[in-house]
This record gives sequence, C-alpha cells and structure tokens, in this order.
Amino acid sequence: MKVQEAAYKLLVAEGRPLSSREIAGRLLNNGTVTSASADPVFSIASTIEKNIRSKTYNRPELAFVHSPGGRLVGLPTWNLRSVPTTSERRTVSVEIPAELAEKIQLAAQARLAPSFEATTALLLRRGLAAAAPDIRTALLRQLTALEHAS
Repeated sequence: MKVQEAAYKLLVAEGRPLSSREIAGRLLNNGTVTSASADPVFSIASTIEKNIRSKTYNRPELAFVHSPGGRLVGLPTWNLRSVPTTSERRTVSVEIPAELAEKIQLAAQARLAPSFEATTALLLRRGLAAAAPDIRTALLRQLTALEHAS
C-alpha cells in the first residue's frame, strides 16, 4: 500500500488530524508501510508533506489543517471547526426519522466528513448556522418575557 493511501485510511479511522510524524510512526508500528531509510519516520512524514505541497501524488487527497498546536495533516473537508478535539466532543443519542437518516447516510457516502457521526455533526452545524437568527430572536423574546415577569 502506498504511503498516501495508508495515511488517508489512518486519518479516516482516527477521525481527526494528526501530525505527519505521528502518522508515519503509526503506519510503521502497525506494519502498514515499511522504509529502508535510516530515519523511516522522517522519510515517510516528509513524503506525506511533500505530496500535499506539490499536489502531484496527493491521491487520495490530504490537506494541511492549522491548529493552535501547529500544522497537522487531515482530510480536505476538515478544518478546526469541523473536527473537534476529543475534549470538545460529547456523545448524544437521538431518534430521527428514517428518511432523514437515509439522507445523512447519502451525505456520508459522498464523504462530506470522515464518518457517519462526523457527517451528522457537520450537517447539524450548518443547520444551526442557518437557524442562528431565529434562535437569537426566540432567546431575546424569552429574556424580554423574564424581565417583564420580575
């Protein structure tokens, strides 16, 4: 398996961006890739970064994601708002109509995000952004009602 493909599969499975050195170390440790280089982690990490920069061998496509901790490697659809850190995540269970679940599944198959859960979160964020003015108006109405009640 080529380094780029192995890195892509690792990132999809992980669901979050990683440093190129971390990707290289994991790929070497799990035997997905090998290297005869004197410094295999550096060699593989450099290959991943070079592929992204040059765009020549960047298939499947990876992208640089900038974070407070530095530059990481992720999928092109990821950014810091769409891939929260583990400490920013919460698990929520909801029941949704089957037709909505099917639409989310189609969006997940289109790879809008790395997983069904991430696709659901992405679509929810987009919907909340669109509904923000209505949410603000309703909250202001509630605050006004509370002020008048006291």
